[in-house]
Amino acid sequence: VYVPSAYRRYFGFTSGIAVQNAGTSASHVSVTYKRTGAADVVEQETILPGSAVFFDQGNTLNLPDGFAGSAVITADQPVAAIFTVAGTSPSRQLSAGNGAARGAPVVAVPVIYNQYFGFNTSVLVQNVDGSRGHVTITYYDSATGKAAGTETKTVDPGASALFLQFGDAAVVPSRFNGSAIVTSPEGLKLV
Repeated sequence: VYVPSAYRRYFGFTSGIAVQNAGTSASHVSVTYKRTGAADVVEQETILPGSAVFFDQGNTLNLPDGFAGSAVITADQPVAAIFTVAGTSPSRQLSAGNGAARGAPVVAVPVIYNQYFGFNTSVLVQNVDGSRGHVTITYYDSATGKAAGTETKTVDPGASALFLQFGDAAVVPSRFNGSAIVTSPEGLKLV
């Protein structure tokens, strides 16, 4: 199972991953945290059938403060996962998503904001393929449907590329309301 958003005290954001054993016997579960250019960090637990364990990245040993990356969950029984991202600064925020069983060569992102009524987005794109490659995100203006900008980053297998739609590095203009399409020139499977 692939989780594209894993954080530990990254600008006030920390994530957690709940993993449930959907199998009929105890499952040995590994959660491997990945970031391009950094060593993997692994946590392991045994989860009873039907039970769930919460992996709190704020308490994960050897996961450095400032970590922004992804997680790959492996198990010897079928598992399901959800992730939460909680922010403590400047205001309390919470988001959540489902872990994905597989990736796709094209990923649609229906909402992208840059200071749109005070809201901003960021997108973490996970490479779930077995080779290193490139990830391209193209932003589209919701008012015109026209492309507003493109960014490309290199990402290792299992790792994520972080695209910020706000701040000094923003490709889209302030007060932007739009969407995005994520692709890979190499045809990598993405989440």
